Amino acid sequence: MIDEPLQGKKIDLGQGSCAWWPCHIGSNTTVGKQVSIGALAHIGRNVNIGSQTRIQGGAYIADTTEIGESVFIGPNVVRSEEHTSELQSPDHLVCRLL
Repeated sequence: MIDEPLQGKKIDLGQGSCAWWPCHIGSNTTVGKQVSIGALAHIGRNVNIGSQTRIQGGAYIADTTEIGESVFIGPNVVRSEEHTSELQSPDHLVCRLL
């Protein structure tokens, strides 16, 4: 018999940011203001997440990834260390995957 509810729990990360348990956030990761990290997301070590970014459930973000402000990362997206790419808006770089 299960004693705890089978639903995510909201974890306050400060500055209006939150993560939904269960998830993994690696060491030395910086989380900006008003960021949301979904359940079952895996955020690697030394990742920088810009303010107002949304990382949906099941996403995998590899070590040393830099994510700009106001970026949306959909459910189950995988950011592999084998590829380099950038996501840009017309005005500025919003996400650089190294």
